[in-house]
Amino acid sequence: MSYRKSFYVPEGLYFLNHSVGAKTKASDLAEHEFSQQWRDLGNGAWDSWLTSLQGFCKAVADLFNCEPHEVCPQPNVSAGLSKLIGALPQRAGRNILLLSELDFPSMGFVAKQAAALGYAVQLVPAKEGVVSLEDWQQYMNEHVQLALFTHVFYGNSYQQPIAQLTKLAQERDIWSVVDVAQSAGVVPIDFKQWQSDAVIGSCVKWLCGGPGCGYLIIKGDRLPLLEPTDVGWFSHQDPFEFDITHFAYANDALRFMGGTPSIQSFAVAASAIRQLTSIGLLNIRAHNLHLGDVLMKAMQANSFKVITPKPKEQRGGTICIAMAQPDVAIACLKQKNIAVDYRPRFGVRASPHIYNTDEELGQLITAILQLDPAVTGR
Repeated sequence: MSYRKSFYVPEGLYFLNHSVGAKTKASDLAEHEFSQQWRDLGNGAWDSWLTSLQGFCKAVADLFNCEPHEVCPQPNVSAGLSKLIGALPQRAGRNILLLSELDFPSMGFVAKQAAALGYAVQLVPAKEGVVSLEDWQQYMNEHVQLALFTHVFYGNSYQQPIAQLTKLAQERDIWSVVDVAQSAGVVPIDFKQWQSDAVIGSCVKWLCGGPGCGYLIIKGDRLPLLEPTDVGWFSHQDPFEFDITHFAYANDALRFMGGTPSIQSFAVAASAIRQLTSIGLLNIRAHNLHLGDVLMKAMQANSFKVITPKPKEQRGGTICIAMAQPDVAIACLKQKNIAVDYRPRFGVRASPHIYNTDEELGQLITAILQLDPAVTGR
């Protein structure tokens, strides 16, 4: 079954789904309804807008197998991590925030600013693009307050064994948070099976939900222990109490909400998430793995080095190909209206989604093979 008709896929060969997913046609209705409510009702639109916000939390919960009350909308991943760190209960001797050197840089920037709260950042080193369980275990000691685990690394698309990592954290009484920005929408995720304390992610990539829309998921039994300092009237147990002298945290994850949210962003994202859920994450994953296998085999058969791990349980949705001059390769492919990109150290990145076809992938392979050997390095 072809799902392409449900998306606005950019012209040419579009394989930048790890960066910005194609807009869903279902989101047109969500945008129209928001604008119409604003136009016709003004302040009276709030009832519908709050329903849209609840719809977003429900869509995220359905996607990740968690409860709607465990979901809090966020503007982006960085905001979610910052709020979580600031809400952690202080524990004597636990002042380390543990990350890996392969995490997205923004996570490191956020963690470093927590020095004002008395925290220090420690990075677990990678070996050949992998942070092993043994390396994680070596650094997870009695001084670690929180460990950030990236589900799929942005650079090489290596997928970490999250359930095993969160188990290690639990055994050591370490808070765990999982960054799913590069996996949500292409790799099935089960929050209850993971047993992590929290999850942070965005909607702009594989979820095809557009920018300005993220989420923070907090395990229900951990919520009472967390008291965020970055709050607003939407963080209040009763937002309409309007008593400046009294604040009580919301009983659910909305305690992390803050001030007035961007309703339109979440309405659009919710429609996209529902679209992907209706297609089925298992279907999306199977299609992605099929196209990824074809690309990997073609590259390896022609003496290219593929940086992404071959085992399916160890890779995300992106295939990363080493190039001698990746910037030149990208420029050459762009001239042929082929959308891929590269990151230093990790090579050219191509990410097939449910709406990409075998024919398109064949055209991408042909274009790569036509690149000058001096550019590819093969």
